[in-house]
Amino acid sequence: MVIMKIFKTRKTRKKLLFILSATLPISVGSAALIYFSNNKNSNEHNELLRAEDPRLIRLIQNNNLDYSKAAPSNTDFNLPEIPKPLPEPEKPKEEPKPQPKPEPKPEPKPEPKPIPKPEPKPEPKPEPKPIPKPEPKPKPIPIPSPSPKPEPLPKPIPAPSPIPKPTPKPIVPERPIQGDDQAGKIVDRILEFNGLKIKGKFLNPRKRETFQSDIDKKITNRNPYYNDLGKLLSIEVTDELRKSNIKNSLSVTNKLLPQILDSLKHEEAYKIISRQWSNFYESLFYKFSRLFESPNVVNFLTEEGKRQYPNIIKEFEENPRKLSAWDNKNQKYAKLLSYLDTSKFTKLSADAEKFLSEGLTTSPDNIYFEADGSINSHSFSPLINTTQQKYTRDNSEKRIFGYDNYYGRGGKDIIDGKFPGWSNQDITNLEEYRKHGASRQDGITVSKLTRDKKSDKGINEGIVVTIDLSNEKGYKKAKAFIEALVKEKKEITAYRILNIGKNDANQRFGDILKVLPERLKQLDLFFETKNTSALLELENKIIDELGMFTKSYPNNDGWNFNPFALRNVAWVNTTDYNASWNAGDLPYSRIVFDTISFDEKDKELNRINDGLRMAYFVRNNEKIFQGGFGPGLDPDHKEGGNSYATRLDLSRIKSIKSLRGLIFRDEKKPTNGKRRLKNLKLYNNHLNFEIDVEELNEAQFDVLSLNEPGPPRTKIEFSNGNQTRHLKIVSKNGTQLSSEGIANLNRLLQAAVDNFGGDAKIKVGSKDGTLKSQLESLGKIVQVEDSAVDFI
Repeated sequence: MVIMKIFKTRKTRKKLLFILSATLPISVGSAALIYFSNNKNSNEHNELLRAEDPRLIRLIQNNNLDYSKAAPSNTDFNLPEIPKPLPEPEKPKEEPKPQPKPEPKPEPKPEPKPIPKPEPKPEPKPEPKPIPKPEPKPKPIPIPSPSPKPEPLPKPIPAPSPIPKPTPKPIVPERPIQGDDQAGKIVDRILEFNGLKIKGKFLNPRKRETFQSDIDKKITNRNPYYNDLGKLLSIEVTDELRKSNIKNSLSVTNKLLPQILDSLKHEEAYKIISRQWSNFYESLFYKFSRLFESPNVVNFLTEEGKRQYPNIIKEFEENPRKLSAWDNKNQKYAKLLSYLDTSKFTKLSADAEKFLSEGLTTSPDNIYFEADGSINSHSFSPLINTTQQKYTRDNSEKRIFGYDNYYGRGGKDIIDGKFPGWSNQDITNLEEYRKHGASRQDGITVSKLTRDKKSDKGINEGIVVTIDLSNEKGYKKAKAFIEALVKEKKEITAYRILNIGKNDANQRFGDILKVLPERLKQLDLFFETKNTSALLELENKIIDELGMFTKSYPNNDGWNFNPFALRNVAWVNTTDYNASWNAGDLPYSRIVFDTISFDEKDKELNRINDGLRMAYFVRNNEKIFQGGFGPGLDPDHKEGGNSYATRLDLSRIKSIKSLRGLIFRDEKKPTNGKRRLKNLKLYNNHLNFEIDVEELNEAQFDVLSLNEPGPPRTKIEFSNGNQTRHLKIVSKNGTQLSSEGIANLNRLLQAAVDNFGGDAKIKVGSKDGTLKSQLESLGKIVQVEDSAVDFI
């Protein structure tokens, strides 16, 4: 609208017309001048090309030519290419200027050839001079476009510098704890011999070597047990002691002579001697030969013997019967012996007197008489029998209801709960017990025991609770009854649990053991089945005396116990042992354990090894841990000489397939050596017993005493008995059998021959081809088996 308004005025239109008429000629003239100038140059250039050789016309087949300075032409001659961009250097550096060399001199540059002009006449063309070229200028180094900076790489996380390992110190064996000051000291003690009180000097026994690590693991006895009660060095010899020793020496002779007196008085006694028991008489005559060959014999004859003595000697010397020297001497000895008065032997020989002062007495079976009539002996016995002394100590000090002799209790006293020197009173009907369920009809009874003669050794009275698990009512009430007594803090001296497993071999009595007081003076358990797994409930209970009895065979191999069940038991009753060959009337007896067992709770190897160490070495001086053969010569200090349980039951631990990782040697006292097994029981519930190659390589079946002579045969057994029929070996990681693994395989096949058979087929998985080849190269019969279910 604004523009239209401008063109409406006349004056304005005149001004615009004047401006256009003035500028238009100038613009047209300038354009014509430029055009003709460029056209002339183009024609000249075209004429030049037409005059040239057509071969000079070249077309360059590239798409990177620089046309910025090109003139119109029918050739691409001398068209430069567009330089490719160079990568941008990080920092462009100046090119060093070339230093001129003194020799040779630089060659002169050729003059540029002039462009030849065409001549009208065809004359020979002169050589065209080269067109002068401009001196090339140094090309500037193109600066490439900046490339994008690369993303910074993440800084590498420095590997943690290795923690410097301390230089391993040499392993120093743990040193045993030193004994107390009383060890090795000489002390005075009163001892008994044939009812006499005798003063003696004793050398205190050495304290057992113990190790702090064993104490920390609680595998030592909290109240250490000793077999060695000290060595008797000397005694005070009194007339009473001499007379007692002489009486003991003559006891066998005095018992024997009256039985043969008639034969000795016979006129032809030599005939009886030669026809009957010649060896017996020879041994008897030897005892008196020194005295009979001495004239001093007359002083030891009866009055009748003294009168007959000259005739006896005369008959011997003259030998009217013409007897042989042997018969003649026997006739003489028979007559003298028939008149012998043994009451006149009242003196010990000098040797016998010396030995008596050292605590050694003559042996009645080995005495002989010196020429002077004194009594001597070929062997001497300790005044104190160490075994009897130990049993006496155990009965008087270790038993809760103690007594002063070395005898154990008979079967009837064991089941009746009676002890020598103690009286029993039934107090079951007292309200304090009856209100909690005590009842003879229900098999829960309470007794009070009182010592007949009060003593300062231990207790003089105690309360005993007896529970019969064969009584169903008693079994159901037992747990609640014990809990009530514990809650009321009733002082119960002993608990006796009878007929364990009688009605049911798998009868659970662990719940009853679990509720017993944490501290117990005495616990007696009577087993009718060999299932003893519930004993582990006693592990943390402090028990002073534990008795384990049975009316079946006490030496059966099936009896087993977990060592941890005895962890806090100070003394296990091993005194009350009774044996009988009458299978129909076996007496109650303490059980002999030759099998150590472990439970699923013990599946950690460290715990099992602690239990093995406890049983095999640390507490092996205690009879309960000595299996069926008893102690060695120095049971407290040379445990390696003691017997031990030779059977190991691991069948309650499902994950264990061998002895891998278990320790059977004494690592703290190497002199004790290594324990070996006669029987190993493992868990299995398949037809196949499956074991991995890696485990077989480290199975430690060399612990089995396979080459030991004599019965029983060393065996490996399984928890499912003969239902295990095959051995299957797997190689989960592709491992092959090592030389030790091959040896373990052979030991396994030998020990478990009852299950696998003599020519056992070894099963392998379908993917274990390498293992199969290795077994076949060893001469084994191999069967490939898929991983099919083979549960029984």
